[in-house]
Amino acid sequence: MENGANILDGAEFEEVDIFLSYNHADDLDDGRPSRLYDRLVEAGYRVAFDKGLRGGEDFVDWINVNVARAKLVVALWSTRSLGADWCRYEAQRAHEHRKLFPIELERIGDEAVPKFLLAAAATALRVPYDAPNLLEQIAQRVTASRAEAERKRAASARAILASQKAHLPEVLASAQPDLFGRDVEESMLLDSWASCAPGADPEKKINLVVLYAIGGAGKTALMRRMVDDLATNDFPHAEKVIGWSAYSQGSGDNRNADADGFISAALDMMGFEGEKPADSVARARLLAGLMQKKRTL
Repeated sequence: MENGANILDGAEFEEVDIFLSYNHADDLDDGRPSRLYDRLVEAGYRVAFDKGLRGGEDFVDWINVNVARAKLVVALWSTRSLGADWCRYEAQRAHEHRKLFPIELERIGDEAVPKFLLAAAATALRVPYDAPNLLEQIAQRVTASRAEAERKRAASARAILASQKAHLPEVLASAQPDLFGRDVEESMLLDSWASCAPGADPEKKINLVVLYAIGGAGKTALMRRMVDDLATNDFPHAEKVIGWSAYSQGSGDNRNADADGFISAALDMMGFEGEKPADSVARARLLAGLMQKKRTL
């Protein structure tokens, strides 16, 4: 895939610099969204741009995954786009990830901006599409986002190493760009975690997700990617993050494969300092009680 190609099909976990959010009717009117896409590609950015997205693809999954991957979400705002459900959804997800950069195709009054976006829009300093230094402003924001993501990733990696927050094989971390065809699963995991966020609808809360597949299907690699992605934002809303893997890659070393080993280690990670019950069920119940007191992933 060339540097400027559309990130569309989910066949690869390609890195994304910019997610371009726009209304298709605005593009049909005067082509400004497409022209901005061309300018960004010429500048060397990898851009998630839905023009040409195939009908069989799940649009919500594509949005969720690529917004999470992108360093910056450039939202082309017009009265029409702010009234469109898809554009509002993309802006909301960008706001949640703290990477929204609104660009006005026309002058937008605050009354046209959804209330949940007003604070983000004020912080993001909306700029007009025809600003002479538009690409410079985008470049500055992408650079700042990259630096902040790397800082958070390094800090979180140190925290994970120091506290054993995520017992997942580090050997997989470098393999994540080669993880294939898992957009739907990653989106599901991100949405499940978001369903537990403070203020989320309690009726839609998901407490437990099970990934069931044969060995080698990529379960651990998917979890490693999720941990790394959440680490870049300092594990949003999580007080404790615990990972445990039986991954052995054919080595025969399955020391971490038993449930009792996980429960005992998790009690330590949760800060339990008393005498652990001898009965395994009692230990599991103790762990469940501790996890209910702190927001635990």
